[in-house]
Amino acid sequence: MRVDSPAAARRDHRPAAPRTPDPLREAAATAACLVGGLVTGIAAKWSDGGWTPSWLHDLGNYPALFVVALVLLAITAPGEIRAATRAVAFFVALCAGYYASSLLGFGFLSRTSLVAWTTAALTVVPMGAVLLRWAIRRRGFLPGAVFAAFAGAVLADGTVRQVYWAWTGELPRAHWLVLHPVQAAVDVVLAVVVCLLPRTRRTRLWAFVLLVPMTLLVTRLVGMAYSYGGLG
Repeated sequence: MRVDSPAAARRDHRPAAPRTPDPLREAAATAACLVGGLVTGIAAKWSDGGWTPSWLHDLGNYPALFVVALVLLAITAPGEIRAATRAVAFFVALCAGYYASSLLGFGFLSRTSLVAWTTAALTVVPMGAVLLRWAIRRRGFLPGAVFAAFAGAVLADGTVRQVYWAWTGELPRAHWLVLHPVQAAVDVVLAVVVCLLPRTRRTRLWAFVLLVPMTLLVTRLVGMAYSYGGLG
């Protein structure tokens, strides 16, 4: 009776061949992203109509929920290309729904903002999706930096900073009307969630370690994009 050694058994082991993507399943996923993005864009514009509570307006117009949507779309996709495809479908449809609602419901359309956000959906969004999909399966400093950057993008709207200034007394009480405490709380929770999403403990640790510096960097970049890129 022949008994193979452990080394021979390891040599005989072959990794399973990658599964062939199911075109129908991927088409359905892309269609769902299109529909979800369209509905999200319409809802975001509806929350901007002036008849909704301020906290709901903030949720629909501050970037936190949209950043988390990109993260979830990317890390749940079967590969980098499909992560980019689904993310682009969602965010292009979101722009279409938002600006179509603005034109049809409010009679206003900012062509500069439409072009800027659609361009971002076609360029920055797929690059971010590919980075996230790459990072979710790896561990260490660089994957942690990727997740810290997206968690920083959640915090980049400045609401947490304003609440901190009010708490420390740097923001005068007369200016407390500018505070958005609900949005600040949502931002903190979602940033923590993003840092917890990596699959390895080391990557999660790096994400938390790098959260503050990446938040400062992303906040500066977002400010430049709004100032010079037409993202108003």
